[in-house]
Amino acid sequence: MFLLIWCTPYYFVATYLIFRSWFSEKHQTIKKSKFNALVIVVPIYLGVYIFNNIPAAFKIKNETFLMTLPVIFGVGYLLFVIYIFLSGVFGLKVKVEQQVLDRSLQIMSSGTAVLNHTIKNEIHKIKFFFLIAQEAVEKKDLIEAKEAIKSALPAIDHIDHMVERIKSKTEEIVLREDRHNLNDIILSSVQGFEGVLKAQKIQIEVSLLEDVEMECDDVLLGEVIKNILSNAIEAINQGDQGLIKVKLYRIKAEIALEIEDSGIGIPNGELTRIMEPFFSTKKNSKNHGLGLSFCYNVMKTHQGTITITSDEGIGTSVVLRFPKKRIVTSA
Repeated sequence: MFLLIWCTPYYFVATYLIFRSWFSEKHQTIKKSKFNALVIVVPIYLGVYIFNNIPAAFKIKNETFLMTLPVIFGVGYLLFVIYIFLSGVFGLKVKVEQQVLDRSLQIMSSGTAVLNHTIKNEIHKIKFFFLIAQEAVEKKDLIEAKEAIKSALPAIDHIDHMVERIKSKTEEIVLREDRHNLNDIILSSVQGFEGVLKAQKIQIEVSLLEDVEMECDDVLLGEVIKNILSNAIEAINQGDQGLIKVKLYRIKAEIALEIEDSGIGIPNGELTRIMEPFFSTKKNSKNHGLGLSFCYNVMKTHQGTITITSDEGIGTSVVLRFPKKRIVTSA
């Protein structure tokens, strides 16, 4: 009885502290780890308390009760094994590649890294328009120079917006959700590449649904679309009559956005690694290999998915799928 009196407050206080620690945790990765601890540790010591300490304290020797203990512990052990396989605890998960990718993304997911990638993309646009402005000034065509500088301003604004959004030491992507028209996000992203597409003679076809409003972060989602478009443009060789197709369509209750290009494609050996942080198919040392891993992280935070298929020499298709619960209206 003394042992029961001593261990009862210990068990219940420990359970309360573990539960409170999990419930109040804001960092999603740490919260998941604490939930695993809650699910695994708490049932174990409560099982010892209920089936060992209490019967010993009250001298329960009922044969039926004692015979059921192996069954209870057997079922508990089976549930424990199923849980660790399904949840990935201790690294035991069927989809090991997905779990490795998630762990890698946590290493990569710093504000500095994402900001560097954003700046790299936008600097290319700014440089392009200012070269046009420089040529226009040399030709004394001030109207063309003014238009080129005006075209560069959205890229500068976008960098400024991302700087405000990302802290110097970001723990993970945090959404600023509101109701947005997905068509507007897509068209705004495409518009930012009009000058580059025209200069490289790349045709773009955009097919949208009539009206799709979603609960989402329009800035981060726009950055995902821009990253994919940037990759599509870079995949098309200079001088080729390239084509990029942007299609918005339904898959049952979900909405899918597909961006398809007629570029050089991705080799099979590299296709399985393209969403790993810091991995890039481009040999340019200025490329940080952060684009697609960032896209994956944003889509995951939106409870969506990103799927990439590619045929080397033919082109690449990237499909973003948004769950039904994100969709507010869809014509």
